[in-house]
Amino acid sequence: MKNYQTSLDLNFKASYTKKDLPKTYLRSWGVNWYILNKIPEENELYSHYFNTLSADSNLVVFVDEPKRIIFHDQSSNPLFYWKQSLTSNNIEFKMDTNSILINTKNHKTELLVINYLYNDFFTAYLNNDKIIRIKESDIGQMIIQVPEGDNEIIIEYSNPYLKYGIYVVVIISFITFIYIV
Repeated sequence: MKNYQTSLDLNFKASYTKKDLPKTYLRSWGVNWYILNKIPEENELYSHYFNTLSADSNLVVFVDEPKRIIFHDQSSNPLFYWKQSLTSNNIEFKMDTNSILINTKNHKTELLVINYLYNDFFTAYLNNDKIIRIKESDIGQMIIQVPEGDNEIIIEYSNPYLKYGIYVVVIISFITFIYIV
């Protein structure tokens, strides 16, 4: 339910059909691209959206094709950024399958916003040592308080129910094997 609400109640096609376009909200989540379908039967709000997006000086036409037009938002937030300055200065990151490695250099304690939907299954480690608390922003993003200095933060995703599911499968397989033998 939280995913559905955070994504503006979009359907499986991610087609937004409401008249108001919440650009501020979308920018805070790091949305960089707006794709407008030019086919009138499928998008009756095309003119309204086109005028709204064209009027914003931070949105530029990236591609104009016969069936669609793509706008690029130059003012959307990055994937990782400092809450106070809204910049990603001195933040380097590397994405892995179930983890993110973030290196920061900051002159004071700051809040780092991670543009991922908050979930209890994420755990953050500071400098390979201490588990740090991940908080939830008012719109559902993850926030970490990062101390002053050079820091290495590792954020890992681990679903505890996966382990229990594996145990159940192994036990059922073992019982089935014994029954067959």
